[in-house]
Amino acid sequence: MAKVKLYEPFEPALAHPTKNLDDVVRRSGVSDKTEVATEVKIDGFRCLSHYSANPGIEMYSRRLNQLSAEAYPEITSGIEKLGLDSVILDGELVGVDPETGKLAPFSETMARKRKTFNSKGLPLKYLVFDAVMIDGKEFVDKPYSERREVLEDVKWNNTVELIDVKRARTPEEIEESYQQALIDGFEGLMVKKIDAPYGIGGKRRDWVKYKPTVDVDCVMMGWYLGNGCREEWSSSGEEGVGAFLFGIRNEQTGKYETLVKSGNGLNKDWAISLLDRAKELEIDEMPRSYVKPNDKDIIPDYWISPEIVIELRGQQFTRSENHSSGYSLRFGKLKREREDKNLKSVSTVSEIEGLCT
Repeated sequence: MAKVKLYEPFEPALAHPTKNLDDVVRRSGVSDKTEVATEVKIDGFRCLSHYSANPGIEMYSRRLNQLSAEAYPEITSGIEKLGLDSVILDGELVGVDPETGKLAPFSETMARKRKTFNSKGLPLKYLVFDAVMIDGKEFVDKPYSERREVLEDVKWNNTVELIDVKRARTPEEIEESYQQALIDGFEGLMVKKIDAPYGIGGKRRDWVKYKPTVDVDCVMMGWYLGNGCREEWSSSGEEGVGAFLFGIRNEQTGKYETLVKSGNGLNKDWAISLLDRAKELEIDEMPRSYVKPNDKDIIPDYWISPEIVIELRGQQFTRSENHSSGYSLRFGKLKREREDKNLKSVSTVSEIEGLCT
């Protein structure tokens, strides 16, 4: 029985994050006898594209939302030019600076995502790293090495490209590729088992995301009134926001547990924008799906319903008696809103446990 079908969205394979080489080695199983594949980590937005000559191209985000193919004519044209009968590709859409040819920052890529393409808009590339169907043949259960071999036979173009891959058999070779990725301006490295199938719908040990900092996708649980200049960080100019409370999901209970209180990384405009949305979600009492922090001083001034997902970046995760998750993010800083992720994508307590030092 087929596991995937054209034009029926499915949750893409995900990677376990880490910033520790020993953890990469342990999870990937790299050794003299076990080769792994390494790819640079692209900071774009995930896209699974489905194509056949009739009815054409449909594109889906990792949240399974359908993207408007008409908004990305250069991508749809690039996929059509591949000359394939039917295909489901997995990759990242990322903006490209038209003057330098370098990949654009995530914020610029997302700004393009929200707008309909025009001749002066930021051009995009579709950087493909996997396929689950080519010419009608399903590859979900095939090993990464076989999927890659088929992809390398495709005639790619300047808009739809195949990400370069290196092979590694030692921790030193992984580290060399990782350091080079950072030098080249990428976020880090993806390390993949070459004998693993495509892991639909969740994080597996088959893919590891190796980055120098730790990132976590959190649900916004509440907000705190600001002090000083932040008293004015609101649309009305009073009762502004100072910080937000963020949480992660407990896989065992299905509830959200607190991880960090932070206002770092906010500028005034972004803070006001987030506060306006938070106020629309305000509720009188803490939701039953929340577990309040152990430290009463961390309880927010206002609770909000779980809807907004924010990516935070920090130095490391540490154990904490103050937060209900039992962990805290050290030097947590708001990085960006993840409009491409839903509540199912919020990081879990077990994931943080594996990253805690």
